[in-house]
Amino acid sequence: MIPLQPIKCHIVFVCICWLITAPGAVLLNAAYAEFSGFAKPVKAFEQGLNKSTTPNLHNHTDEADLTKGPTKLHEDINKSSSAVPGEIFYANFTEASPQDDSANLTVQSVELAPVLVDQYTDCAKQTPPVSPAAEAAWWKSQGGKHWPPHSQVNAKDEGPIRVPGEPLGVCVMPKNGCTYWKALLMRMSGNAKWNSKLESDRHFNNGLHHDSRVLEQRSGQLTAMLVRNPMSRVLSAWKEKSTDKMGYYKKWFDKRPAARKSFRSFIRVIWSDVANFKGGPDLPDPHWRRQVDQCLLQDGAAYDINLKVECRGNWGPSLFRTFRSMLPFTKSGWGFNAKQPFIAPTARAAGAKPAQPTKLRGQASSHTTNASKVVALCNHYDDALFTTVAWLYRTDIKRLGYTADVRRLAQLCGFSQPL
Repeated sequence: MIPLQPIKCHIVFVCICWLITAPGAVLLNAAYAEFSGFAKPVKAFEQGLNKSTTPNLHNHTDEADLTKGPTKLHEDINKSSSAVPGEIFYANFTEASPQDDSANLTVQSVELAPVLVDQYTDCAKQTPPVSPAAEAAWWKSQGGKHWPPHSQVNAKDEGPIRVPGEPLGVCVMPKNGCTYWKALLMRMSGNAKWNSKLESDRHFNNGLHHDSRVLEQRSGQLTAMLVRNPMSRVLSAWKEKSTDKMGYYKKWFDKRPAARKSFRSFIRVIWSDVANFKGGPDLPDPHWRRQVDQCLLQDGAAYDINLKVECRGNWGPSLFRTFRSMLPFTKSGWGFNAKQPFIAPTARAAGAKPAQPTKLRGQASSHTTNASKVVALCNHYDDALFTTVAWLYRTDIKRLGYTADVRRLAQLCGFSQPL
């Protein structure tokens, strides 16, 4: 028998020698660079946000959190997916005829040319093919990646909602079309209050229930999460809620007058709550909470596909044709004249304008803030603030597929690249 102790010592000696050689030095330098690369966002944070006369943001922020940001936001987060594929069975897919060659279609992963909506959002991966068989195959290929949460603590308050009559679960969160999708699901469930003049009817006692069981493996469900570019999402939240004339958010901003003063001051006020969120239903407010801290993602859940709301005109009509029970409720009945579709199709060409938001009666009609438009974003951000907010919401940008979009937006505004 060969003694193991000398072998272990020899291995340790070899490893130490390797680390002090050129290859080892390169590895150590790379590791150091990764964990010391927070200087740029912190510098922007100190120099940018403190341009205003409001108190120094350091008074409201955990210093430790400011010194631990990953810098390689350009890496594709999809490469790290480790969910075990589930078996997806869709009874309601449109079947191709035996004579149709596209019945044998397989959806392959290929590098797609960008399909830009509103000049900066790439919708290429959010645009299903046109033919019925290819369209059905595209949606089916998205399945098999969902995963249930490891905890049920938050399952009653958030997570996917089953679409009536279809093997589909959708998680919607505030500022991502939440009000309108709740209205659609209420309409499909026969709830007459779906188009009520009172916005509260769509949020409270609406008859909708979160059901985390659709995330279980072999559930037979396709699970989707509606996501939005964090840079426009947080701006939209401020533009909408800071102007409320009554209700909860008027009181919230009345208690924090600096948050109403300017978008820069608002970021200062919410910084600590957003950056240090550890879970639970309370702070920060879900309208500006990071998206990766909602929909049970913080509890380990995973969805089959992230649907960018900016690309809704590309994937929406296709989704409704594939899950056909949705068609009667999405073709018409929307808008102030009740004759518009739930989501109008977007022209499939570079430079296309996004589908206009759905309109509802009552207070919900004020939801549209135009915060996704380039001119609004460029006017409300400056170089330093853009870098700072991108760093605050870096996990959203990275995990939800917005890295290239944020870079493209920065270029359009003439800002330095934040990622």
